[in-house]
Amino acid sequence: MKKGPVGSTTLDVLNENLEYLDEEDINQLVDLTHKYPEWKQYENDFLNEVRKHADIETVELFSVIQNDPLGVDPKRAEISREIFCGCEK
Repeated sequence: MKKGPVGSTTLDVLNENLEYLDEEDINQLVDLTHKYPEWKQYENDFLNEVRKHADIETVELFSVIQNDPLGVDPKRAEISREIFCGCEK
């Protein structure tokens, strides 16, 4: 299994589609993504400008938060994570 940061292709797609979002959409997207542990683990570093970005492993993207606004079923996310990495937590 390949571990590492989000690929450049993913970032290209994101950047290409950001032009279709207005400022309110972007703010809502930022608010949403900052609820997840992938961001929370580096929150202090970001806010204190210790770092501007952080690499995360793909497996971290299977996280679910309480009352997930995306409607992700925690059991389904866990099963998907196990299938992806071929292991149990």
